[in-house]
Amino acid sequence: MEGMPLRRLYCHFRSLFATRDSLDFTYPFFMGLTHLEIFEVVSRDDQSLEPYKKLALLPNLTHLAFGDDGFSPIWFLLLQECAALRVLVVLDFIISGALLRVDSHAEDLVQDPRFLEVHSSMSCIADWIIGAHAGMDYWSRAEEFAAKRRSGEVDLRQYWVDRPVHTPPTEEGA
Repeated sequence: MEGMPLRRLYCHFRSLFATRDSLDFTYPFFMGLTHLEIFEVVSRDDQSLEPYKKLALLPNLTHLAFGDDGFSPIWFLLLQECAALRVLVVLDFIISGALLRVDSHAEDLVQDPRFLEVHSSMSCIADWIIGAHAGMDYWSRAEEFAAKRRSGEVDLRQYWVDRPVHTPPTEEGA
């Protein structure tokens, strides 16, 4: 396992650490991490956000996602502090583009081309299977869309990406 550094991690923090306050990303195990999806909903309470600031310690983190559908002030900080971050994705399973309707403080946030809301009617597992077989998961779609926002091809005010509805590949099509 030592010769196989961890690159992608999809998890609940409570599965890795006893409490959110005990988050410690200084372990060598995390140093190569490029993609991180955090399943739990991020609190809106500023004191509860403190542990998430430790994500900035991950030197190679380029892709970060939260399974959340509301606004969190930690996203501003993470976009500023995570030097290598190329996309910060909020996975929304309710309504595309709803963030601005939910919280007016999100206006500045959506001006950063790296911030995206990805809406899907399929499960994360189905998306992972499609990505593993076809190479086009929500990460690659988010990165492509962020590049279009940076170039001006897509207006910055459009920060949401609809994930296509796919049927996972069958064994014959894999």
